[in-house]
Amino acid sequence: MLIKTGLIKSIGPLDEGLSPFYQDDVEYSFRAKKFGYKVVYVGDSKVIHLQSYSFRKRGISDKNLYLALRNSLIVSKKYFGFFRTSFIGLPIIMLTCIFERSDKTLGFSIKNLKVRKNPFAKFWILIKIMKYLFR
Repeated sequence: MLIKTGLIKSIGPLDEGLSPFYQDDVEYSFRAKKFGYKVVYVGDSKVIHLQSYSFRKRGISDKNLYLALRNSLIVSKKYFGFFRTSFIGLPIIMLTCIFERSDKTLGFSIKNLKVRKNPFAKFWILIKIMKYLFR
């Protein structure tokens, strides 16, 4: 993410409520757009992200999955509202508890999905994050 200092002075820093990570950059982009800034996504860019590399190597933990899904729900509710988050975002989050990408270097597709280890055990994560939807 590349931003100018003036943007931070204008709309403030990243949302600390999304700490320690996950979705803070997405929320910041939505906020910048809301304040009239132009947000550009370059989908064919190549970025080396060492943290993602370590997740591929060790696998994502339940705590990290919880944080990623919780923060996705918080950002979705904040910018798309309760109804859209409930009926569009929540089913996606439910599927995320069951499936993951087979090859993390490739995008999402039916061919690149596999069932998570102990998928039903991941539903406790879903139950915990649903409290954020109904706050």
